[in-house]
Amino acid sequence: MSTPAENHDEVESRRMRHTRLIIAGSSFAMALALLLVMDLNDRGPHFQSDRYAANVIPGALNASKHELSRLRILTRCVGYIRANYVDPERADARAMLFSALADVERKVPEFMVDAKNENGVIESVSVRIGKHTQDFSLARVNDLYTMSWKLIDIFKYISPHLGSTISGRDIEYAAISGMLRTLDPHSTLLTPSVYREMKLGTTGKFGGLGIVISQRDGKLIIQSVMERTPARTAGLKSGDIITQIGAESTINMSLNDAVNRLRGPAGTAVDLWINRKAFTEPVKFRVVRANITLASVTTQLLEGGLGYAKIKNFQQSTADDLKAAIERMTSERQRLSNLPLSGLILDVRDNPGGLLDQAINVSDLFLRDGTIVTTVGSGNKVREEKIASVRDTWSSIPLAVLVNKGSASASEIVAGALRNHDRAVIIGRQTFGKGSVQVIYDIDSAALKLTVAQYLTPGDESIQNIGITPHLELLPVVVTEGDIRLNSEDHRGERELENHLKNATTTAHIPAARLSYLQSASDDEDFAVELAKNVLLSSGNPSTKSVLEQVQPTLDGIRQREATRIVQALKTVGIDWMEGSNTRNPRLVAQLNVPQGPLTAGDNVRLELQVKNTGKDPAYRVRGRSVSSASAFDDLDFPIGLIPPGKTRTYVQTLKLARSMQTERVKVGVSLYADSAKTKLHNSREIHADVDIQALQRPRYGYSVRVLDHESGNGDGLINENETVTIRVQIHNIGSGASHRTLATLRNRGGQEVFITKGREWIESIAPGKSHFVDFKIKVQGPISPEVLEVDLQVTDSVLRQRMTHTLDLPTADSAGAPVILRPSQWVVQQDTSYQDSAHTMGITLGTYAKGTPLFSDARIGDWLRIPVQNWDYVWVKRANLLEAPPGVNIPQLAKSDTKIAITQPDIQLTEMPPLETNNPTIRIAGKASFSPVENEHPDVYIFRDNDKVYFQRAESIDSTVVDFTSDIELKPGRNVLSIYARAGRDLIYKSRLTVQRSP
Repeated sequence: MSTPAENHDEVESRRMRHTRLIIAGSSFAMALALLLVMDLNDRGPHFQSDRYAANVIPGALNASKHELSRLRILTRCVGYIRANYVDPERADARAMLFSALADVERKVPEFMVDAKNENGVIESVSVRIGKHTQDFSLARVNDLYTMSWKLIDIFKYISPHLGSTISGRDIEYAAISGMLRTLDPHSTLLTPSVYREMKLGTTGKFGGLGIVISQRDGKLIIQSVMERTPARTAGLKSGDIITQIGAESTINMSLNDAVNRLRGPAGTAVDLWINRKAFTEPVKFRVVRANITLASVTTQLLEGGLGYAKIKNFQQSTADDLKAAIERMTSERQRLSNLPLSGLILDVRDNPGGLLDQAINVSDLFLRDGTIVTTVGSGNKVREEKIASVRDTWSSIPLAVLVNKGSASASEIVAGALRNHDRAVIIGRQTFGKGSVQVIYDIDSAALKLTVAQYLTPGDESIQNIGITPHLELLPVVVTEGDIRLNSEDHRGERELENHLKNATTTAHIPAARLSYLQSASDDEDFAVELAKNVLLSSGNPSTKSVLEQVQPTLDGIRQREATRIVQALKTVGIDWMEGSNTRNPRLVAQLNVPQGPLTAGDNVRLELQVKNTGKDPAYRVRGRSVSSASAFDDLDFPIGLIPPGKTRTYVQTLKLARSMQTERVKVGVSLYADSAKTKLHNSREIHADVDIQALQRPRYGYSVRVLDHESGNGDGLINENETVTIRVQIHNIGSGASHRTLATLRNRGGQEVFITKGREWIESIAPGKSHFVDFKIKVQGPISPEVLEVDLQVTDSVLRQRMTHTLDLPTADSAGAPVILRPSQWVVQQDTSYQDSAHTMGITLGTYAKGTPLFSDARIGDWLRIPVQNWDYVWVKRANLLEAPPGVNIPQLAKSDTKIAITQPDIQLTEMPPLETNNPTIRIAGKASFSPVENEHPDVYIFRDNDKVYFQRAESIDSTVVDFTSDIELKPGRNVLSIYARAGRDLIYKSRLTVQRSP
């Protein structure tokens, strides 16, 4: 299969071919891993300031080097799509253009795009950037070539009007991602950081130390140390806390940033400061990086002479690693008993995929001949088969392959090849169902991952959207006092992804057996592994068909044992799960009872399912299963059990609502099933109920900040070079609701000159109208400037998920500063005079002392007097505005100072709350946003319906304090989540969310 690459000769293309052929899975898994450590905040998923990317991508802020109006990266992506995409008919040029602009709309607040449709065809788009609007006709956009030129025209128009907070490169990345989203779920742009991680996942090698790190309470902790690595040699241990990397503090450092600093070329050194229980203070360790190899295969020799091999992903060495591991287990087995391996359990559960050639090579280890996989691309015009070879083949070893819903792509190729060649017993759950092949194309430091083919398992069977059906399907049942989960179908999979590819020819496979088993949360035994051991040891045959015939007595015994355990477990919670044969058309009438009136977020909710048997025959093992667009109410089990004729049985499902839930009407539907059946009971109808939820009142934050340097600095209230200072922040709750379990953190976004020594504090609660003081500590290493001193304050309610993020404006000095002279003195204010935070003409005014106010001063710098005050320790006043107090006047040692909220989050007030449910196609959202301007930018308001921006309004003036907004928003059928954002500058944002159901 050809993989042409622009600007590369054919020799280089062939050399890179095998490393480019990737079953999208490893990059998908890496993206999930990055999501877990991503710094999410109330800006939502819609945009992110460039300075956050600059820590990972060198030069990310240098927008002048990237000409957005040329769309050079997007144009190259379009070229690859035109030449290689699996299904050219899916490439709708106009839809791709609009989707590209829609993703830019999500990233750039002041940008909006609307499409004008006629008969379902996009005829033109209207783009708005700030106050500038222009319509662009798409009459001549009929293919990808004309689409890219039209996008260039549009970006030439908007580029001059874009602000400086988001780089042109990031905007172009967003446009490419939106364009690709219309093709399929696995065609995507890999940004430089994600691409680096993906390559690491497929090569399995990188320059590093050999440690696994995690983050807990803002600390960087070594979770484990790999054997035979530099970290082990240097003496690092599991549980060590890394307090410093090089010259930088690790307090509140993200995992991404830490990993980037720890990795590097082999042979280079990195200095770590380690704290552990045995140390009185952090100890410096110098560790020289080496090439670290990540094992993709782990093995174990089990009792009975069985081998067990877990494949985590398919990287460049997987097949060789598996082969070596089998040989080691074989040697160990012969050493212990002089016998060969009794069988092999190959575990690919939760394996998201990886390299195609490795999936082929792993399959080839167990097959002597026949097709392993067939790839079909370029609109079914290109077909390539991979055939098994006799060399290095374990064709007679009994095999069991363990799979589940997390087994995808390359894992499915292996399972499908071995299943369809009657070579292995497949045990577990239906797999993910990703049957497409992706190729990676390098584009600068980023890459395009493009779907170029679908693959077929032997017999030309497609698993796209379906997955691999196991021979022995396992159905776990959990029964505890507070949690009953029956063995219902797992809904996740490829077919749930937006724009998934259609599958080609497929053959419906039915499991040879379905085994329900009782799963205990405290049970360490892996049922799938134990079953595989029983199956392989009971047969000893390499043929799947023969194994399944021979192990039927074993399976019957296991099935009966587990059925008895399940019946007994359910009996303890009052459910009769007696086995019996249901009539073909049982007559059951169900009713779902929910609380009347609104519930408050955080309440317990009681859902009662009543089922009456109006027929003449008993109904056995009846269960209900819920469906809801709200995750808290979705996939709930209602085990009813046996219902005798004329009787009614009830099951109550109790759940606790999250306190973070918003006000909405939740739609809940329940359907009836029998036991583990995947189809609904005949004649039973889905029943529905509504649950109204009222959100808790939310906090809103403001803050004041001071620099205290009188203990470890010169005491002038400025951050001077080589000082250790306290950053005292007064956090105010200016909202209508209490803040719960709130975390305040300080994070360094600047250079290594700033070293945070104390950067986080938990606050149990801040009541409305109240405040809380938090002291952070930083050490300045060398000269300092506002450009270097870039630290963010983040205040997060961990319960309600309300957050404020803002860059602190801290006073700095470009030198060591004048010394403070300690000299107690008493004064009286001669005329109204202001007091401020530092002894500097550029200091921030905090308040005013009225004429005649007596003041005590403990120190001075030049013409400035230091006045001790409550909470803030001290303020500064000009000596010229004071008179020495006459002798004998009793002056308090601590003066009063007004609490002034320097920075506040915007506020959003709606004129009228919209209904929870309506049958109208549109809804009007009107209100006003209030601001306290803090930056030299226009305040603005914008509204999203789900992920689509539907409104943007910018204030007329930078000094505007109120923005009135009104928008008639079109509602889609079902659940509509409306997010209203008020933004006072690039960071200071407040979000209000509404949920409206549109009924038919």
